[in-house]
Amino acid sequence: MATSDSVRYFVNCAARPSPLEEIRNIIGSARNANASMSFYTQAYPAPLYVWQTCKGTCTNITNGFKYNTSSNGLLSNLTILNVTNEDYGEYRVIVSNGIGQAWTESFQLIPYDRPTAPINFHVIENTQKEATVAWTPSFNGGVQQTFLILYRINQEGPWINISVKDTGDIMINLTIRGLVPNTKYQTYMYAQNIIGSSMKTYEISFVTLKGVDGSSSASPNTGAIVGGTVGGLLIILTVVLVILGLRRYHIQFVRKQDSSNNAEYETTRTNTVNTGEYDELSQSHAIRHSLAVANTSGYDPSEAAKTYELLDAVQSNKNQYSPLSEHQISGAASMYEDTREASGNEAYENTRKS
Repeated sequence: MATSDSVRYFVNCAARPSPLEEIRNIIGSARNANASMSFYTQAYPAPLYVWQTCKGTCTNITNGFKYNTSSNGLLSNLTILNVTNEDYGEYRVIVSNGIGQAWTESFQLIPYDRPTAPINFHVIENTQKEATVAWTPSFNGGVQQTFLILYRINQEGPWINISVKDTGDIMINLTIRGLVPNTKYQTYMYAQNIIGSSMKTYEISFVTLKGVDGSSSASPNTGAIVGGTVGGLLIILTVVLVILGLRRYHIQFVRKQDSSNNAEYETTRTNTVNTGEYDELSQSHAIRHSLAVANTSGYDPSEAAKTYELLDAVQSNKNQYSPLSEHQISGAASMYEDTREASGNEAYENTRKS
């Protein structure tokens, strides 16, 4: 009967940083607070750890009222208690397991400060309406930091910003949504904490992919352009309506030749409206217009020719005229003179004396 056995092999490995964990080499701390630093290693057999403080020269650290060290397999920690100004500076840990050379890792303890600018900011993917950017966080200044990513259409409009909290990951990415197809964008970023902001990264550019029809959507300025055009058209339309709504009045004097060679003046009032002239008018709304006969020897009111002209009902309550008085007629006769001689029954235009 066949049997199976398992065999385990252990491979000696010199101590080195673990590729599975992030090691923070710069630690920020407020005064009178505790600060900790950690080292993750990969080694077999398990290594030994020696922590040191370096103030010109490096000396080994022992547990006491100022320091506390603890190690467990592949992890070792150092805690500085009640931090003062003298505690800021360089620390290091020496890791060895008898295989190969010992590994030395350095750390810096600094006061709280503004964060350091992120590095390796780049676009890893873009589509018609989205783009994904990625970056590597730097020192957070000793406190929690937040990342600000800003973008805009190339050289146009205000910057739009998106806030992302530091997750502690080695690399962080963000997808920007709602972009315009086939459009060039600019973007950059920086970090900030309660102390202040880091320097900005370099601006980078990217172009979204074309839409299905190969064209881009409307520009953000299109709404403003359309709004301005509509507003201008409304103003023009209003002016046109005002002009069309105006009524123009004209008084015309026409001289006619009767059988007694008397000058006959007809005073008519023409009201030009939007709908033009009226052909068939109602008798019930007729308004009397006076025709007055004038001559140089005198005037007989009883012989005045009375003529009626039919007007539209729209005019029935306005523009009414009464027979002219003798004084008014004689005055009218003196205000106008013939500029052409009579020939048959032709009508003559009259010009007013200056």
